[in-house]
Amino acid sequence: MAGNSYAGEHGTRFGVVRYGNVMGSRGSVIPFFISLLDAGATALPITDARMTRFMITLEQGVVLVWRAFDDLEGGEIYVRKIPSMKMTDLAKTLMPNGQLDHVGIRPGEKLHEQMIGPGDASFTFEYNEYFKYFRQ
Repeated sequence: MAGNSYAGEHGTRFGVVRYGNVMGSRGSVIPFFISLLDAGATALPITDARMTRFMITLEQGVVLVWRAFDDLEGGEIYVRKIPSMKMTDLAKTLMPNGQLDHVGIRPGEKLHEQMIGPGDASFTFEYNEYFKYFRQ
């Protein structure tokens, strides 16, 4: 966001889209779980039974980026309204009769993602499919 301070006369504007975990992407847990199942795993590793993550499709992410391009003034953060799910529910959906191997939280990992912090809520506006945070 600090880049907006340096935009100068060229009119360059910067914004951010924030949207959680893109299902099926390289960084998503879904392909990882599927690769374990394809290799014959009888248990899936779960960091913590309470852990939740926001999930978004690639198409929803792209739509949010295009929305930001159309609407951007500079300095906004766009957050798509998406569901949060328990990682245990995801694992049980992919492997209904399998076991869950609780492996523990890694350093720096959070139990629950937070897309908009409490200190940012008063600067956040709600729209049908997304939130827009803007602080001048």
